[in-house]
Amino acid sequence: MSLHIVLIGGIAAGAKPILEEQIEVPATFRAISDSDDEEDVLAVLTDADIVLGDWPAAANAMSAPDLKLMQRVGAGVDKIDPERIPPGAYVCNVYKHSTAIAEHVFSMLLAHRRRLLELDADLRNGVWNYPRPPEGSVSDIRGSTLGIVGFGHIGRALVPRARGFDLDVMAIRGSEPTDDLPDGVTFLGGPDDLDRVLEECDVIVVSVPLNDETRGLIGEREFELMGADSMLINVARGPVVDEAAFYEALESETIGGAGIDTWYRYPNGDESVQPSEFPFTNLDNVVLTPHIAGWSDQTASARFDFIAENVARIARGEKPENVVWGPRA
Repeated sequence: MSLHIVLIGGIAAGAKPILEEQIEVPATFRAISDSDDEEDVLAVLTDADIVLGDWPAAANAMSAPDLKLMQRVGAGVDKIDPERIPPGAYVCNVYKHSTAIAEHVFSMLLAHRRRLLELDADLRNGVWNYPRPPEGSVSDIRGSTLGIVGFGHIGRALVPRARGFDLDVMAIRGSEPTDDLPDGVTFLGGPDDLDRVLEECDVIVVSVPLNDETRGLIGEREFELMGADSMLINVARGPVVDEAAFYEALESETIGGAGIDTWYRYPNGDESVQPSEFPFTNLDNVVLTPHIAGWSDQTASARFDFIAENVARIARGEKPENVVWGPRA
């Protein structure tokens, strides 16, 4: 039996040639790059066995009655309402991006501490900040304490890299604190230990999923706890950090700097849009990237391999891996 596979959204649709090659089971493929194109999306969902990518806003649980698998091409499922997925389908995500994000975090940290963006821009304009940089601090990261808020795939990938830079590591996770510490971690607490980590760490990396408990987790009070020399790096989801409080903390130098990869506004298709209603782009103490931390050639290859195997599992009648929500039927 041939599976009818629908690829929805820019990333999934753009990967159609790769997925056609990787997926070895008999299948037909349809790609819709614009998940908001309601008429086209609903037409191709009718007989879909598998959806790869996004679950469109126009679709509900009756839109694809034969659906067996809703497979995200990334880790986030915060925009999916399981009640709008057909009850007989699995909803799965995929990681494989921990190394890329961990490396991106340290790129942001080093760029901020070493003032690489400013030095690069000055030299391109003929300004030699030599043998000393312009007025302000350039500091080593050695000896700093890294605080990890969310000790999952990404948090754990940060630890060996922190050890390589001679950093102490404190972390918190969603479950209770523990004295059984992983190598390279000096403290592993629970949700109630957030204040302690914010107060004692020089660099905070936010890597929790977005849900009702984590929305606005870092706000005005938390920035006050961090202090003027600290840096916050957000590779989770934008709304985990309160937007207005984040801008104010940076603009007023309540905290020393930030690295921001996940945002509050995103473009639809090819449109140009500012990533926030606040002018983060005018600040010189922030390193900004367009939600690209998890992407690398190796991430893409590993994800497509994983997705192809999950499709093969469905074809064999087996349970897929990385199940977020199972069939409700």
